Amino acid sequence: MSTGFQQSDIVILVTGLVGAGKSTFINTYLEELGKPECMKVGDPGSLKTCTTQIKYEIVNPSSRHNNRLVIVDTPGFNDENKSDLDVLQEIASWVQRSFPRGACRGGIIYLHDVSNDRHRSMDKISIAVLKKSFVNTEGVYRRIVLINTKWSKVESQQRANRKTKLDSHWKQLTNRVSKHYDSDDIASGAKGIVEDFWKTLESGGALEFENELKFILNYQEKRRTFNIWSWARGLLGKLLGST
Repeated sequence: MSTGFQQSDIVILVTGLVGAGKSTFINTYLEELGKPECMKVGDPGSLKTCTTQIKYEIVNPSSRHNNRLVIVDTPGFNDENKSDLDVLQEIASWVQRSFPRGACRGGIIYLHDVSNDRHRSMDKISIAVLKKSFVNTEGVYRRIVLINTKWSKVESQQRANRKTKLDSHWKQLTNRVSKHYDSDDIASGAKGIVEDFWKTLESGGALEFENELKFILNYQEKRRTFNIWSWARGLLGKLLGST
């Protein structure tokens, strides 16, 4: 049965903690293309995710691109009703269903809300999944874009201190990733960010991850010896590529 996707599609997963602005970012991008909003946006400040399941929009290529774009809104990490493992498994399941032949080109846009200083959770997800997963693979970093959002919500006297902490926190990633954005109103530049990343990903090779996803999806959570970071490394390493 056809999924409606093409093996030549470029897949961008928009990820981050609950409330980081993932759905708003995607909607802003789609609006700039003349498309209607299609991602539900949650209440400001709420720790409850408004994205309970993976949603996506297919964007046909313009004169600048050769491949279609599939931009994907994912459930947020640090959800009070869902574990991070569950979120990762949902992503794995969606990728396998959407691309059953096991190959596509893709990348991750990771949004972090700087106004909500949840460093403990951010340490666990951002560093362990992103940095630790790709520690031995320099080439994979060009498939990641980091965006610090909602600076306007941080009191002016606290911004310098917050930025210093963030610069230290992201240090090992920001020198390697495709792009790192820091802005008061990042949504206004959504189109440029996505379009540039789309073009970067078009130059990458196809990714083979079918076998790794099968292992992930067959895993039973009751096995206490399972290491979530090994799991994430297998999933994201294959999705983002190793060359």
